[in-house]
Amino acid sequence: MAMVDYLKNQNMVHHRYIYQVVSKAMENLQHATSLASISLLDGAHITVCGDVHGQFYDLLNIFDLNGFPSKLEKSLLIPFREIKLRLLVDKAKHSELQWNYIHTVSTKGTNHLCCGLLGGRKSKGLVDEGDTVTSDFVMAMVDYLKNQNMVHHRYIYQVVSKAMENLQHATSLASISLLDGAHITVCGDVHGQSNPYLFNGDFVDRGAFSVEVIITLFAFKAMCPQAIYLARGNHESDGLNERYGFHREVYYKLGRDCVELFSRAFCFLPLAHVINDKIFVVHGGLFSQDGVTLSDIRGIYRFCQPPQEGLMCELLWSDPQTALGRAPNKRGCGISFGQDVTQKFLKENNLDLVVRSHEVKDKGFEVIHNGQLITVFSAPNYCDQFDNLGAYIMFTAPELIPSITTFKGVDHP
Repeated sequence: MAMVDYLKNQNMVHHRYIYQVVSKAMENLQHATSLASISLLDGAHITVCGDVHGQFYDLLNIFDLNGFPSKLEKSLLIPFREIKLRLLVDKAKHSELQWNYIHTVSTKGTNHLCCGLLGGRKSKGLVDEGDTVTSDFVMAMVDYLKNQNMVHHRYIYQVVSKAMENLQHATSLASISLLDGAHITVCGDVHGQSNPYLFNGDFVDRGAFSVEVIITLFAFKAMCPQAIYLARGNHESDGLNERYGFHREVYYKLGRDCVELFSRAFCFLPLAHVINDKIFVVHGGLFSQDGVTLSDIRGIYRFCQPPQEGLMCELLWSDPQTALGRAPNKRGCGISFGQDVTQKFLKENNLDLVVRSHEVKDKGFEVIHNGQLITVFSAPNYCDQFDNLGAYIMFTAPELIPSITTFKGVDHP
């Protein structure tokens, strides 16, 4: 939590901690399937958020309204010194997907990374060399960013690399299981044991604080994989990041090496989630062909830049339409699909609901296709140009009835 406070106060954490967070997040993501499953026990809940698009202070407002991810009793983030040693010793033993890339990024002759990094200045109030990252660290970093400070590169590498570690083994379609009474909150284009979140892609671009947003989300993913679920949106890609500002923001705030780090980390993100085998959550939408199964989505190879066609492209880019059937998408990628397509996909896969993001909505959400599809968008007053509300959705097991909360934008620097 210390890192959250640090970022909130408009400070930027050291590269070392960014590296640690990203590394741990990648570790937590690498084993997930492209379609990740989320299981909620009865009474448990999860909150789903839509697009955030770099609106850091609106992200913090979501946490103010709905609570932060739950604090942990045990940090899951390994010390940076251990990460450094692992990079230097295990390079030959790990696949390129795991550590070779991180080793390359961290040894490009820059004194502030890896070896030279340990002698760099430490950001006041954050962890010292060899310490682990706890929930207090994350909150301090967010507070630091909120006050327009930028954390040092070492903290960013710490956070992002750990987030990648946590994402690496996820399937492209991730499953989420909720126990009865548990809940989850779904957020669109931009907490833990008892308050998990699912952020549904488009964390960056267009907003002025994309770095702060992605560091915060990766920090929670690094801290506890079950505290926060992250899905890939169409803006988690090199082409759009170059065009819409994220690469320039990272280069300005953190330097070239971090551009490459985030580019790699985005490839670890699952493409969709299934909550309790009933709710399908994806950034964009459905497909140009019938008969696509959840197994097909789980099998998508996602450790790459999104292609211009095919299942991965359509998951990230497609939009619903009022007309039946399918039509070309005005965006130039993916398709537009009607209620009949949604209904058939749900029936064939024994699902109840599609939740997606990808489009700004005046009320922050929209329910269409006879109640079988909800769009949720979590960036209010989008780009300081739209007078839209933001929204997020909470699902509580076992009924999984969507509870939608809307909110206004907040002032920001």
